[in-house]
Amino acid sequence: MRSALFAIIGVFGYVIMNVIIEQRLKQASPLATSLLMLACGIAFVLPAALAQWYFYPKFVLPPLTDIRLLVVLGVAFAFADYFFLKAYNSGGSLIMISTMVALFPFFASLLNVAVGGDVPSTRQLLGWIVAVIAIILVSEQKPAPDPAPPTAAVSHDNTQ
Repeated sequence: MRSALFAIIGVFGYVIMNVIIEQRLKQASPLATSLLMLACGIAFVLPAALAQWYFYPKFVLPPLTDIRLLVVLGVAFAFADYFFLKAYNSGGSLIMISTMVALFPFFASLLNVAVGGDVPSTRQLLGWIVAVIAIILVSEQKPAPDPAPPTAAVSHDNTQ
């Protein structure tokens, strides 16, 4: 239950981020936005990590032998962040882009199987189908038509 709460808090952070990007930052360069977001993230996380390391002896750093994995994670994060921001920059809407996140379990499970992880269960496969249907429904949604402009009143008075 605790991990679900942490995940929900994380999702809420992403929700805030996506609304701000769509409302105010979608015209900005994705690389500039990503760089500034990363700098602000480091400014927040670094002091928090140092404080946790100083005050809590259970703070565990990844082993330096896994440095290549950390580099892969950093590159994957930058790659994902850039294209996510580029989706907004290229005209994507909040609803369409945030719905695409429903593909996360699908891609995560495929990658997990590819690297020797567990094969998805029947319920997971059904979840993929539901996610794909949701994405199709949201992506195919047409915007509401503009209301018809008012027409000039036509007089049918034939008394001349």
